[in-house]
Amino acid sequence: MAHSDILIAPGAAGTRIARIYDEELTDYFIDEGEDALTRDTPVLGRIKNVVPGLKAAFVDIGDEKDGFLPLKELEGLDQDMHEGAAILVNVASEAFEDKGARLSTNLSIAGESLAFVRGREGIFISRQITDEEARKDLKRFMEEIVDDLGFPEEEGPWGCIVRTAAEEADDDDIEKEFEDLKARVDALVKAAKKAKAPAILTDPAERLALRIERLADRSLEHIRVTDRDILKDLKTVWERTNPALAEKLTLDDDDPFEAEYVDEQVDEALDGEVELPGGGWIAIETTRALVAIDVNSGRGGGRDQDRAALKVNLEAAYEIARQLRLRSLGGVIVIDFLRLRDEGAGEKLIATLQKAFASDPSPLRIGAISEFGLVEMTRRRDGLGLLERLTEETGVPARQMRANVVADKVLAQLARERAASPGALWEVRAESAVIDVLDAMDKESKEALLSGVTLVSDGAKARDDFDVREV
Repeated sequence: MAHSDILIAPGAAGTRIARIYDEELTDYFIDEGEDALTRDTPVLGRIKNVVPGLKAAFVDIGDEKDGFLPLKELEGLDQDMHEGAAILVNVASEAFEDKGARLSTNLSIAGESLAFVRGREGIFISRQITDEEARKDLKRFMEEIVDDLGFPEEEGPWGCIVRTAAEEADDDDIEKEFEDLKARVDALVKAAKKAKAPAILTDPAERLALRIERLADRSLEHIRVTDRDILKDLKTVWERTNPALAEKLTLDDDDPFEAEYVDEQVDEALDGEVELPGGGWIAIETTRALVAIDVNSGRGGGRDQDRAALKVNLEAAYEIARQLRLRSLGGVIVIDFLRLRDEGAGEKLIATLQKAFASDPSPLRIGAISEFGLVEMTRRRDGLGLLERLTEETGVPARQMRANVVADKVLAQLARERAASPGALWEVRAESAVIDVLDAMDKESKEALLSGVTLVSDGAKARDDFDVREV
């Protein structure tokens, strides 16, 4: 079975995170730390206005755009809805284009075997636990714990989801985790009472740990971290909330991002075309309405064109699944596969496509092949795509790399050069915006990454053009 690793390293404007599965990049993002309003971030917001016609409220959460909260989220909660009232919410999906973050009142505080959820009273056993006797035993045991310890009382109602890991966990560990989760809920409520809205209610280390947890599955072998402080922070969080992940942490003295060709794979994911192993290729175009994917054979299919078309389509199915996840693309997706005349071949293609998406953490639906040879599907969109996160609109050219992304490329090349010539002095020449990002790094990071380095702003440099040279 193929395994996955999660790579973590400090960058110029945040912590870089990548997931490698079977030597291929499947996820990449930059965690911006203090101000990051990522999915599942608990926030104390302030109601700006309630719009009955939309059946929603707009909530100030400290972002450029107000968050959108459907009023149905308030069912069962005792919440004051007048303008200016504070409200405890969760970021359900991140801000996207001209839309603010979508908010929910259904907070989730998760551990390894259990998760507390707000707005759902009771005990819920994971559907992935299929053994009926095991389900009954867990339900009975959890009812005893709840009778003894009770659910949190404030900002409720609260319920508990029993996760799949509970099936193998010891009773004492489950009870201890329940107590810990209850304490974490109490701490969150206490923080909300003390905070002045708008305010994020968890610290950066907890939010970083949560983002990484969403990438972890049964294939995970190692979490490779290049920075001792980041490793220490994650270990502190996970020893309390998810010991299994704490055990997978390793300190990597080398640069795993270079060893796994992460930057090269990110650059490829920003291109509109992707080559397939057998010579075909796919073209990916994103519009406001949908994502269009065109599968191309690349060359003649020889005598047996049907077999050749199926081969290209099957290769495309796996690559499409990887690219949609890596590029963080969602919404309505239309795929124009090569035409298949045999009905059995079409069924095989759909089965392969479903298998390719089996490990995708985002909810999705895949339709049948239409009479025109198209496959329509939907995938949940969670905020900005990779292109929007790493580039910005400038007019001409239409998009260019963000300065912090180029700054990370500078640091990567600088690290390689310094490893080859230890003790040397260096000069970095780059566009002023890139130099500004490097110069704005905190003192500790600059001492670790830029000691002995002179930064020079060069007005003749384009955004992605820079020089690193020994002086």
